[in-house]
Amino acid sequence: TTTDLNGCTISLTITLTEPDPLTIEAGDNQTVYYGYPPMECAIISWSGQGGGVPPYDISWSDGGEQTHTVCPGMITTTYTVTVTDANGCIITDDVTICVVDVRCGNKLDKVEVCHFAPPAGPGKPITLCIAVEAVSAHLEQGGMIAACGTSHNCPPYTSSPVAEGPGYSSSEFTAYPNPFNNSTTVSFSVESEGNATLRLYDYTGRKILTLFDGPVEVERIYEVEVDGKLLKPGMSYCVLRLADGTIRTLKLLNSH
Repeated sequence: TTTDLNGCTISLTITLTEPDPLTIEAGDNQTVYYGYPPMECAIISWSGQGGGVPPYDISWSDGGEQTHTVCPGMITTTYTVTVTDANGCIITDDVTICVVDVRCGNKLDKVEVCHFAPPAGPGKPITLCIAVEAVSAHLEQGGMIAACGTSHNCPPYTSSPVAEGPGYSSSEFTAYPNPFNNSTTVSFSVESEGNATLRLYDYTGRKILTLFDGPVEVERIYEVEVDGKLLKPGMSYCVLRLADGTIRTLKLLNSH
């Protein structure tokens, strides 16, 4: 409003309209299984684009089409979809494809399955290392791909679009060297205090040795040496059980 010396006034009204926030959905996280070709890849697809000011420029970080197949190989991979509207506003969303390595055998040419049928019996699963062509029959009988105790969930990160992709837990569970000849050192850390057990199993699921059993503290790395003389050549497993019920599996490969 403007008023002059004579008291005359004039007014001008301007209305600013703010568009709705940009939206996009990259889809749910998925798990694939490296070493078993029928389950090594996943299909990802974006949807729910809206808000902002069209037209939109929408692209995947890997350059794929709106819906396409991704095969991350051995490495858990996060794919990002980016939306840019006519005003240059940007929003992104991520989808993570978690990879479980199911290879086993001295030449890593076989596949792990968790077998529930006899001879294991109901409620007594055992891990088998079988030929690739035999896997489908075991799955049809109620078995599961990967070693018993393996987590098949890709962590449920927030589904809301964010500026940066999600991160993994900072806890550690590794072995070095791996593969190994004479010995390897298993290292682990936890995110909450309590008791933990670390046990060593052969590829059939038979327990060989308890490596650690006791209380653990956060912000501390625990190291346990594994003597290669205890293991036959080929694959074996360390299974870490935490107080909150979490079970984590680590493959060891004795190349001696």
